[in-house]
Amino acid sequence: MKIFEEENQRLAGSKSGNGACEQLEDLLTLLLFNPLEPATITRVGSMGTAFFLEGEAGDYAAVKRADTSAFARFHRAMLERGVYLPPSQFEAFFLSTAHDDAAIDHVIGAAREAAPALVQKG
Repeated sequence: MKIFEEENQRLAGSKSGNGACEQLEDLLTLLLFNPLEPATITRVGSMGTAFFLEGEAGDYAAVKRADTSAFARFHRAMLERGVYLPPSQFEAFFLSTAHDDAAIDHVIGAAREAAPALVQKG
């Protein structure tokens, strides 16, 4: 029980607790949104994924309209920066207690650097 209490205290003072998933979703949405290549983050709890499409990814018909080439460019750019996302936008990434402040900052920084790859077609 003591281990759980210590972990809860650590999380309370870090980005990986108290809404880290919401913060990461908001930051990635801001970084990835581009009028030339719109994106949306779909998230449930600590699982999420990016869809490159206009509007919400609320159902199968919507996500089938997503730009898989844009996701591939983003995925490749993130890999080059040491962030291993699922290889398909139809799979989820997970945020867990193993992701400390430094890991979350790394993902955000990598996304910031990778965003320009989205407008480079091909």
